[in-house]
Amino acid sequence: MEFRTDREAALYTMLKHVLSNYIVMQRISYQQTLAVCVQVLGFQLGMMIDTRDEVPTLLAQTVGALHEQQRSRTQQPLPSFADYEETPDWTPSQDLGNALVTLIRDSGFEHHLSVAATWRAIVALFADVLAMPRLDDAPLVWDIDRYIDDLRELLPEHIDYWFERLTQG
Repeated sequence: MEFRTDREAALYTMLKHVLSNYIVMQRISYQQTLAVCVQVLGFQLGMMIDTRDEVPTLLAQTVGALHEQQRSRTQQPLPSFADYEETPDWTPSQDLGNALVTLIRDSGFEHHLSVAATWRAIVALFADVLAMPRLDDAPLVWDIDRYIDDLRELLPEHIDYWFERLTQG
């Protein structure tokens, strides 16, 4: 994804560094990272809507961008994950989710980034994560493109959660 400003590119770089540190230092699994990315993307989308009527259009745009961007990744953007297996009893890393949400929120305010700019940064980071099994030649028993399509059903509850919290505050 091409970023429109240096600040937008800097946000993406910071997000990528935070995630890379968790992959290396905390040995976070691929499945945990996917779960965190869904939560963080839900936060981002919740910030972007004024009404819930906007959700289907925004989801379609986001799903399309994720498909396109993850396919365009040809170099490893992140360190390799130690664990790509689907595990039924994993718990997402709340610390990573909080760190990414805080970084997105604070960067938007401090650097006067629009929600579209922060959306581009988080979509690019999520696309990096989605591309990693392919770039690592990791065996996956599921289809990444179908997973992206399924975000239309996974994201609304996260969007609603954040939309409620953001409009009440």
